[in-house]
Amino acid sequence: MDPGSVSDLQLKTLQTLAENGNPDAQFNLAALYEKGDKIAQNHGKAIEWYQKASNQGHVLAQYNLGVKYMRGEGTNPDHAKAVKLFRSASEQENLEAQFNLGLMTERGQGTDANPSKAVELYHIAAEGGMAQAQWLLGEMHKQGHIVPKDASLAAKWFEAAANQGHPLASYELAVLYDQGTYLPVNKEEAYRLYTVAAKAGMVNAQYNLGSMCANGEVTKPDWNEALLWFLEAAKQGDAGAQYRVGQIYCNGLGTPRDFPQAIFWLKKSSEQGHRDARTLLLACIAKAR
Repeated sequence: MDPGSVSDLQLKTLQTLAENGNPDAQFNLAALYEKGDKIAQNHGKAIEWYQKASNQGHVLAQYNLGVKYMRGEGTNPDHAKAVKLFRSASEQENLEAQFNLGLMTERGQGTDANPSKAVELYHIAAEGGMAQAQWLLGEMHKQGHIVPKDASLAAKWFEAAANQGHPLASYELAVLYDQGTYLPVNKEEAYRLYTVAAKAGMVNAQYNLGSMCANGEVTKPDWNEALLWFLEAAKQGDAGAQYRVGQIYCNGLGTPRDFPQAIFWLKKSSEQGHRDARTLLLACIAKAR
């Protein structure tokens, strides 16, 4: 049910159905209380109605209630309750519940720590198509965390998640294509994947995309596009990107020279210890006089 589309009459009907024990109505009423749409936000009431629906085996209610106990949203954290709820939802093949149960099992939250069991749960969620689980398995194989270090398996899982638009997986896969690590060099695919991650706000992807544009690795050098992405990363505090923005403005690369802007960004970069920024800053100040 879309909370924003609920009329007053529908809300009254929903409340009546929930009070009469309808689990779907109980779940939807809990969601309304949680979001505060068409009804005053009340996390206590949300938990109450999620619990009623959960008691009747409503899988999404079990999952949502588990999240609340895991995070301590509207209640004190209770990892044991969260684990119990995620297990119940997992038995109904809820992928998110299986993934969260894996996280809690790996960390020993609300249950005994069991890393190998956690990996089994991640695999179930990943093979069921959950992008977050696919990305996590990729990271685990990349780092050799719990599972053997295996770049080919890392690439497999990164690709599966990236195919669903997962930004972190898109970045990791882009790096593999960019560097030719366990995958053939494919600059066009690296550019496409960096773009997905960069648009999601990933600083490293924004910087790498700017570098590809500046170096003309896919098409001829495009300093305007490079400046756009370096600026995005610079605004998030990346010292390297701040240096590149300053470099572009100081030297007029694809854009008119702008010494105030160059000095502004080079100062920010040099304040973070970027040595080349400090050197260029002094040269830029001299040029501006």
